[in-house]
Amino acid sequence: MTVVWHSDVVAERNQFASWREAVCQHVYAITPERENWRDFRGKILARRFGGLDVVELECEGHVVARRNEDIARTASDTYYVYCQLADSAWFSQSGREFVANAGDIVIADPDIPFSTRAMGNFNFRIWRMPRRMLDPLRADGGQLMMTCLRRDQLVGSVLSSYLGALANQTGRMDEVVEDCIADNVSRLIAVALGIAPERRDHGRDALRHAKFARVLRYIDSHLAEPDLLTPRAVSEKLGMSVRSLHLLFEMKGVSFGQWVTRRRIEEIRSLLSNPAAADRSIADIAFAWGFNDLSTFYRAFQSAYGLKPGDIRPSPPKLRG
Repeated sequence: MTVVWHSDVVAERNQFASWREAVCQHVYAITPERENWRDFRGKILARRFGGLDVVELECEGHVVARRNEDIARTASDTYYVYCQLADSAWFSQSGREFVANAGDIVIADPDIPFSTRAMGNFNFRIWRMPRRMLDPLRADGGQLMMTCLRRDQLVGSVLSSYLGALANQTGRMDEVVEDCIADNVSRLIAVALGIAPERRDHGRDALRHAKFARVLRYIDSHLAEPDLLTPRAVSEKLGMSVRSLHLLFEMKGVSFGQWVTRRRIEEIRSLLSNPAAADRSIADIAFAWGFNDLSTFYRAFQSAYGLKPGDIRPSPPKLRG
């Protein structure tokens, strides 16, 4: 993650003016408004993911407008996908107004004038997507009006979770893999906006992929909580049927239970091989990662690695005579 602007390195009297310049450089040309142009706190993080620019902004609240003059100065060949990370923000474009809350997503064309204001502080992430990636997928080839996808709606929830997971993986994947995932993001957004009929199969594939990624993220967050990792509990939490959950795993050639066991075993193996955990018993580690029966754990471990759990543990250092 690369920090491209931070208020701490700018003289107090220049902080807000410097902020405007940084936003214009890394996002879009804008006109910010604030009574006090001094003592402004904020930071910008920017990086690339496949063919997408990813920019995170966190700062004190103020009013922002992208006016016709700003657009004339720097027209854009991208759309933006705005992810509200915390607090809330008000938006207005072409007579339409709404408030985006934490977890909501706003998709818009930056070449249509708009205004926004933080309902507290600004805390959001923007994905800039080239128009050429999205336009061929859209059912409506006309002007893209600002659209808010709510976190409590199916597609909004899936897309929000998916983009959140991807943001944590920037710089960790092969470029070819990132490009493929970025293409999947464009298809998901097209599903949300209305995908072209001839692309609907691609849209369904993208949605399934994102749903599966969301399930895997939930599993990894609750590996040590057996009561939260039953098929019924996961289905209810993520708003899908138990059958739909099982189908996601069937497409990968594995069952839900097998996947959960595999992930627990992987985490336990990593811990057992860590000298820092040498004072913890195997039973303690197995129970901590959600196994309720030691014999089941031992069988699963040996089946996965062909070794006993104790064989993984590092040998104690030899005493010198």
